Amino acid sequence: MSSQLEIISTTSKFEFDQLSLPYVSATYLFFLYIVTCCNGELPLMLLPIFLYLFFNYTMNFLTGLMLVYGVKLVIDTYCWINNIPRIEQKSGRFYYRSSNNSTRWNSRQNNNNNFQISRTNQFHNSNRRRTNNNTCNFDKLKSILEKLILILWNILKHLFSWIITKISEFNEEQVEYENESGWSALGNYGIPLLPPYIMTASINELEKKLLKPKNKTNFLKEIGYFISPSRGTDKTFYSKIVFSLTEHLRDNVPEIAAWKATPTTAKSISKMIKDKIDREPKEQHPHWDRIGKAYKILAKWMNKRQLELKRLSNDEVIKSINLSSSMGMQEKTIMDKFLLHKFETLKEYVEYKTNGHYLWQERVEWFKESLEKGEPMFGIFKTTAKAEKKNKNLDKANRLIWYLPATARIFEAQVFGGHEDILRMLPYSVSGMPQYDYGEKLAEIMHQNSRKAICNDISGWDTRVSYGLLCHEANFLRNITNDESLKKDITNLYRLYANAHVMIAREGMFSDETAIYKLRGQVASGRRTTYVMNTITNTVVSMCAAAYSYGIHDSNFEKWMLNCLFKGHTDDFGGKISGDDSVLIFGERQASLYSKYAHKFLNEIGLIRKNLKLDEDSKIIDNMEDINFCSKNFVKVKYGRNRIERWMPVKSVQEIIGKACIMLDKPKDEKTAEAWARIQGLELLVYYHHIPEVKALALALLSCTSKELKLESLSTGWKHLPNHCLEEPNPLKIINKCLFGMSTKVQKFRNCKENVVENWSDLGELDGKARSRFGDIGNKIIQDWYKSIPLEIQKKRKHKNDHLYEDLNNNMKEIQNENLNLDFVNKLRIIKGLFNRAFGQYF
Repeated sequence: MSSQLEIISTTSKFEFDQLSLPYVSATYLFFLYIVTCCNGELPLMLLPIFLYLFFNYTMNFLTGLMLVYGVKLVIDTYCWINNIPRIEQKSGRFYYRSSNNSTRWNSRQNNNNNFQISRTNQFHNSNRRRTNNNTCNFDKLKSILEKLILILWNILKHLFSWIITKISEFNEEQVEYENESGWSALGNYGIPLLPPYIMTASINELEKKLLKPKNKTNFLKEIGYFISPSRGTDKTFYSKIVFSLTEHLRDNVPEIAAWKATPTTAKSISKMIKDKIDREPKEQHPHWDRIGKAYKILAKWMNKRQLELKRLSNDEVIKSINLSSSMGMQEKTIMDKFLLHKFETLKEYVEYKTNGHYLWQERVEWFKESLEKGEPMFGIFKTTAKAEKKNKNLDKANRLIWYLPATARIFEAQVFGGHEDILRMLPYSVSGMPQYDYGEKLAEIMHQNSRKAICNDISGWDTRVSYGLLCHEANFLRNITNDESLKKDITNLYRLYANAHVMIAREGMFSDETAIYKLRGQVASGRRTTYVMNTITNTVVSMCAAAYSYGIHDSNFEKWMLNCLFKGHTDDFGGKISGDDSVLIFGERQASLYSKYAHKFLNEIGLIRKNLKLDEDSKIIDNMEDINFCSKNFVKVKYGRNRIERWMPVKSVQEIIGKACIMLDKPKDEKTAEAWARIQGLELLVYYHHIPEVKALALALLSCTSKELKLESLSTGWKHLPNHCLEEPNPLKIINKCLFGMSTKVQKFRNCKENVVENWSDLGELDGKARSRFGDIGNKIIQDWYKSIPLEIQKKRKHKNDHLYEDLNNNMKEIQNENLNLDFVNKLRIIKGLFNRAFGQYF
């Protein structure tokens, strides 16, 4: 089968689009006829029926509306010529009007009191107000309407007959293969392709009547759509506790108040599709041979390191999946229809047994068999917008999350669950590494031989991953396993990925719609392989770009690449890569070559850099402080009595505090919100204790929340999993364990025999230069805010009966009695001492 053939789904369900004009006209005239028979009054029971028919079965609404009013204009004109009563609408009710009483009509419009009298009363009191002439005209109108309806009904019968004839040509919903003229030709990849599936079974699972595609997109090929209820929200859920503690800052620092949660509505998704998703990755370029070799060399290196991808056991699968996630629309619909037991989460699903066997294991086998047959069930991705915290002043598009139904996700975990362990062995990966170690790892590489760094941020990486790259990813994964059945499963799942069918919400004229699109290439969060294989592909592409810049010949490419991989970090290639983020570190000469030539290679394969012109050289970074990796910069901080130096992550103070106020979902209850605020305080303290304002907020959050609360989830299906090192009750012990204990991946700090951080004075802080760079808010504002913190803590705790709050609250009152007319540094020391004494008793 040709690789250029794609799936087109043709539904056999009845489609009203071809009948919209006569159908609307007949419906409207029938409506008028009913009104006429009811003496001008509209029965309320008919209104929802009429609106349902009109809006759900009229695709060409504007054209139909024009025809309806055209028919009405003809009738009104005929009535005017023949002095026949016409139908008028006023204040939601229908009235009759003839040319005989037009003067009375106009005069009553000017009379506010008489205007409220229903014109229908003229017909209820027919003995006094209706003349023989009006009766005759009324009969004529009924006769005309009846004839028009009869004519239109005959037309409808012929059209129905034609539709039924066409439908009879299709026994079931069927899928045909056709050439996609809208997509470019495929490249010469040099490896087996990933042919598309027949998606009939997956489409039938929706149990929805697919309407005719609107075809509003270019790259995304629409199969059809159905009307769906509105989902998502454009609201931002603020934590009341964090919000009240930072209210003074929000009122005086606009940059803090500017942070909002991104909307997840159909309207926002439609904008995202238009601005970001609806573009085709580049398939044809002259570098496929080099890229294919790089994937094979990387697989060869892993084989020499005895790294092998293995299938997970059933117990390992259960441990590796998110048990609080949802079932997925298609599977939940089928479960609700055929089973008495209804599953809301994966936890309920994997624990359910039937006839002594786990249901999920049987259904995973069914899914696997359907893939092997080429007609998969559960093969359509559901899409949601990812809620993120972003600055409202920056026009940035949302990101999408694609996920398969529950059974398919479990099968993904079974096949790909072991590849995270393999990624950890890649010298450029940060998989399994806490973010507070990123700076130290980069500094170790950067400070050797005075190396230079280059950060190439690719614009919309996920949308630029081509069909060809997905074919090479599948081939790479097959090359790192010896299990033949696993190789087959890898190919089958990647056929779903490379030819994805995705349900995406969009904004409709009268209600939200869910469209089914088919794609070729592109990836998104939600697939099991997205992060790992983005890291692998980013590594391959970056090494190919470096070899291109140095002019390395094909005959020497394998030797050069294996040398880089075995040595880890050399002047030719080094750094850290995380998904689509990367910091590449080179020797001075190599950095100059990469800056001048690598972007030409990237442009040719369709990976365009963000915020740079196509022909502009990449920026060479000389200092660690200027590196930005995973949206973080890094500063050197000194700890303990011996002033041990450590590179720590840092962001703008305004950004950290602004984001800390936002919850990405609505909390289930007040206790849940309090537990969330406590987790926020612990995380802020661990990652950003070296920023005084953030440390003050973190300590305040820990002061006004109960230590006995542990967050499990904000709402059903979303679970917050705090870092394992945050389980210790004492903040100082937590920080010491993370930075200088067993939780750090930096070897020189894991060997510390004594606690580096024992007192609050042992925590380092940003120097003046770093403070001014990363958002110094201003002394006066900060001073006033520190004064307000104790009172806010009291407000949050005064209605609490828990003794844990009372002891700490008494100590916090000391802040109000301190002399705050001191300089900024002394004031911070006082607050540190007060919090130290308070936490000493609290924990």
